[in-house]
Amino acid sequence: MGDFIGVVKKNRACKVPGMSSKFPAMLSMGSATFSYDISFHLSIFQNDKAICFMSGFLSNVEELKRRYKLEKCSEASLIAQLYAANRENFHLDLDGNFSICLYDKINDRLTVVRDKFGSRPIYFINELNFFALSTSLGLLVRNNLVPMSLNKEAFMDFMLFQSRNCTNTFYNEIKRLDPRYLIRIEDGVVSTSKISTTPPIKNKWIGIKNPIRRFSEIFKESIQKSDLSDKNIGIMLSGGLDSSAISVAIKNIGFTNVKTFSANFTHLPKESRDLSDETKFQKAVSSSIGYEHIFCSLENVLPLKSIHSTLDYYDEPTHFPNAYVWDTICEAAKD
Repeated sequence: MGDFIGVVKKNRACKVPGMSSKFPAMLSMGSATFSYDISFHLSIFQNDKAICFMSGFLSNVEELKRRYKLEKCSEASLIAQLYAANRENFHLDLDGNFSICLYDKINDRLTVVRDKFGSRPIYFINELNFFALSTSLGLLVRNNLVPMSLNKEAFMDFMLFQSRNCTNTFYNEIKRLDPRYLIRIEDGVVSTSKISTTPPIKNKWIGIKNPIRRFSEIFKESIQKSDLSDKNIGIMLSGGLDSSAISVAIKNIGFTNVKTFSANFTHLPKESRDLSDETKFQKAVSSSIGYEHIFCSLENVLPLKSIHSTLDYYDEPTHFPNAYVWDTICEAAKD
């Protein structure tokens, strides 16, 4: 999956538990030790000043390279350069779906950032003598850093299909960093703060002569921010407004390395099929854009089976009713 785990001493003289479950790759410096598994999900950069882990992706890489006149580099390297230029506010320039861990070797300072959507998790244990973090809840549990106990409130929320506190996990000792939050650790002090953002401008479309054209331009620019030119692109095309608009925009921009996918209920009786199957809309869109479209049948696909498989991704029970649809399409895309 491309996960990492790190342990930072709050006092270099204190003793902390060693990591019992490690990846082959290890890095130790100052008061910090990291273990990680390399994959396309994880970008890593290290020099004599810092080490940076980034899980996920940045959607404005090319824009940042142009703005700061940076050479071609990895996403983690780009983040490290932004940090070197403005260590307090480097994260404000970043767009995308990501969790970031940056250790400043010079100042023995750790910064952890989670994006505003919260699409990439960061879990942590905050003890008297150490701070541990990971992109994987299971890694923190399996490393036996502290004795674990059941968080009864989180368990009750799960059973009642509700959520009172999204920082809770199934373990009292492990917390989840909120979206749009960051953690800093310096001189043994842990501080958590919400990332400030510029409030949206009210009625910003007033006065624009052609708002539809302007919206189209912004929509196109947002897609172009994602560096997809050298990648195979798969689009989950439901036939609804969002996926159809993105598919048409990608076609108009000129991408050719694209396939579209849909999950279909064509096996159902006509009365049920008319209520749930959107094949005719998918056909209408795919025929107009000309990309190869793959229809994935959901016949004999068991929704309950995917509930168990999500444990491999989230390491805790997760309410994800449509997971079986995602699994089916991802298998087709992989083939």
